[in-house]
Amino acid sequence: SVVTVTIPGLDLRRATGYLLRVTFLEDATGERNSVVNAPRAFTIVPAPADLATSSIAPPDTASNAAGTVLNMPVTVYDQFGNLAAIPPGALSVVLTQGSADFAATIVQDADGNYFAQATLEQAGVPVTVNAQINGQTLPGSGFALETTVGAPSAEASVPTGTGTSGQPSPAGTTQSISIAPTDAFGNPIPNAPGYSVTVSFE
Repeated sequence: SVVTVTIPGLDLRRATGYLLRVTFLEDATGERNSVVNAPRAFTIVPAPADLATSSIAPPDTASNAAGTVLNMPVTVYDQFGNLAAIPPGALSVVLTQGSADFAATIVQDADGNYFAQATLEQAGVPVTVNAQINGQTLPGSGFALETTVGAPSAEASVPTGTGTSGQPSPAGTTQSISIAPTDAFGNPIPNAPGYSVTVSFE
């Protein structure tokens, strides 16, 4: 005959591996014997991502120099608090700077945590960050980021003026040379505090 054992109220919510053991207890001797094919291993996987328990957070600092790689944690759980896997393309993080939109890169670490990565290059224009899963806005979206100028770049700071034309000029002619310091992304740096410019002739 077949003995069916029902465990009422069994509700496994933690996504992990389990080991099912089934034994018969002999009342007279108290001896326990495992049934054939027991124990049996099985796995509970996370449920689909739950919008109410997921969120995006700003990077460690809201103001960063141009060229800084920003990491914005995206916490994605199912309704039971398990870290949920997201199908490719389901999670999108868009940064809006002025009239331009651009997408962050979604990365996942070894522990299953998601991050949105982006590098901002234009200084002085506020950025707003919004995240969505399957077209639905994640809690925490809408925070603002600020980009400041980076360090002066000798390669990007181009001298101008008549003294840079390369054309021969008569002795005693006054020539002008102007240098407008910029960072590596072309953001102007007024007065370049902490730096000085040297002009030499060889």
